[in-house]
Amino acid sequence: MSESATDPFAPPRASVEAEDTGIELAGRGQRLLAAILDGTIIAIVVVVAGFIAAWSASSSDGDAALSLEQVVRHMGPITLMLVLAVVGANVYTLATRSASLGKVMIGIHIARPSGEPAGFWRIVILRSWVWGLAIQLADKIGAAAGLDAGEEYELTLGTGLWLVGVLFIFGSARRCLYDYLADTIVVRTTGKLVRRQRPRPARAITLPKDPPTA
Repeated sequence: MSESATDPFAPPRASVEAEDTGIELAGRGQRLLAAILDGTIIAIVVVVAGFIAAWSASSSDGDAALSLEQVVRHMGPITLMLVLAVVGANVYTLATRSASLGKVMIGIHIARPSGEPAGFWRIVILRSWVWGLAIQLADKIGAAAGLDAGEEYELTLGTGLWLVGVLFIFGSARRCLYDYLADTIVVRTTGKLVRRQRPRPARAITLPKDPPTA
């Protein structure tokens, strides 16, 4: 028998529950699609920068047949400006909506396990910078220990760490390794955490006994 059942004066306990409009973890497919969108945005930036650089190089060099070196030489400042614009847009959405551009388009965002906002430092510093540094450190350790599989396949200890970290999403919690590092989850943006009070147990009422009759 539980404590609340034996003690009629026990205070009500609060429990966190998800209603129909409550917290719902983002699907693995949604997270993958958001990552693909983020990568696609960067790829589009590079392609656009390449076209602009090719046009700029042909205008300045007066040569219709441009070499790759000429295009790359003109891509530097153009690519930098476009990448900074994308980074700025991501920083804005991360700070205001706890989501990258890809996650915003899919309708998911990063939160704490309690449903509270994750905070910019958890999202950027822990999930991105610290995780990225861990992968680079693993690469250095792997190279020093001779664990890399060679430049042809680019199989490094850092790559293995990244892959293992991503595969953690197939657990029941749907959290990558960097989610555990930052203590975050990814949820649907429409979710809202609610608190409910467990009802008090009913108190037994003792009725007075009828007086004995003569």
